[in-house]
Amino acid sequence: MGLVQKKKKKPSEKAAEAEAAAAAAPPKLTPFQKALIRDGGWNKESFPEFLEAVYWVRQIIALVCGIVWGVMPLRGMMGIVLFLGANLGGTYVYYGKYAAVDEEDFGQVIITQEGLWTSVGLFMVTWIFTFTLFNAGESL
Repeated sequence: MGLVQKKKKKPSEKAAEAEAAAAAAPPKLTPFQKALIRDGGWNKESFPEFLEAVYWVRQIIALVCGIVWGVMPLRGMMGIVLFLGANLGGTYVYYGKYAAVDEEDFGQVIITQEGLWTSVGLFMVTWIFTFTLFNAGESL
């Protein structure tokens, strides 16, 4: 018999090899973790995850602005215009400077539109609720 038999590995040896391979490989980052890393290495394959990160950055900006505008109390069109400026500007700073994404590769219009109207709705609800909560007794 000229055939050489391969030695079968025991299950414990397979598990040890799998653990060693997992320890040697860099950890897989979640989209949230990657979004918090400066210059997170976004590419075309991770573009849907990047749009998700942009979406949540906008929602956070909307929530914070809604609370601040309601407590100040800021009223009228000035509040809406300031929010749009903060939202668009904050998102640009995030993807252009912090995440270091080339908008020509991903499409600036797509990035700018991602989550914009949802954040406007969240801002309006938060602003109205906070304004009413803190300024209910004042005359308008």
